[in-house]
Amino acid sequence: MQTNSLVLVIIVVLVGGAWMEREKVKKYWQAQFHPQTESPQTTVYTWKDSEGTIHYASHADDKKAKEMVVDTRKISRLEPLPPPKETKKEQDKLLIMEMREELIRNRDKMQAAKEKQIMDE
Repeated sequence: MQTNSLVLVIIVVLVGGAWMEREKVKKYWQAQFHPQTESPQTTVYTWKDSEGTIHYASHADDKKAKEMVVDTRKISRLEPLPPPKETKKEQDKLLIMEMREELIRNRDKMQAAKEKQIMDE
């Protein structure tokens, strides 16, 4: 009975460990038993035009183009950048300026109403 419990605990630990490392196990399995048919490298041509813009292409469009070999395994998806914090600060400044202008307009209206009331008396 005690050996059955020990065997069960060992099996649970092995399965749990494999589950926690499933991504590594998956990559290892794919590398060993499903090798990629495509080459992990590709050739890219790059050149700079007369305006200073850098171009990349799969074929050489310019006589100045230089050949580069890129390891495609290292290419990953880029996430969009968060908006810069200066933009938020600028929006806050604009909001404060709008509030200030509204307060000045209200003050002027109140001053004109007060002056009119004094003139009527």
